[in-house]
Amino acid sequence: MRALLLQLFILVTRLKALPHHEITASQNNNIVKKFRILIGKNYTDLRMPNEYAALLCITPNRLNALCNHQLGMSAGELIRNRLFLEAKRLLMNRDLTVAEISGQLNFADNSYFSRAFKKHVGISPEDFRKKTLNNQYENYKYK
Repeated sequence: MRALLLQLFILVTRLKALPHHEITASQNNNIVKKFRILIGKNYTDLRMPNEYAALLCITPNRLNALCNHQLGMSAGELIRNRLFLEAKRLLMNRDLTVAEISGQLNFADNSYFSRAFKKHVGISPEDFRKKTLNNQYENYKYK
């Protein structure tokens, strides 16, 4: 009788442990999904991982660990990637000046935006605009 009871306890413990692990993995995936959605909605206003972590009710370290584990990059990198993706998109519009783009993305001033853009992308916003618009013209001209 004792042996059967022991086997029952072992079985229950094993069954209880498996779903908990699966739930935790699922919760982690949901946190990262929610984080990416929040970035999409708030990248112009919220720039720091700790701001997003507070919205998700987790610590900044936990958010960073989840992002590194699941996506291979830090939470800060994800935020910056989205911000500068939008900057690149806006630079494709010739009607907007770099100063206007800087304002739309809530940078304190144009020079800070230019320095941050160059650090992240590798070239200045003006050079990026010239290069991409010239490439588009070249591709269009030969088709």
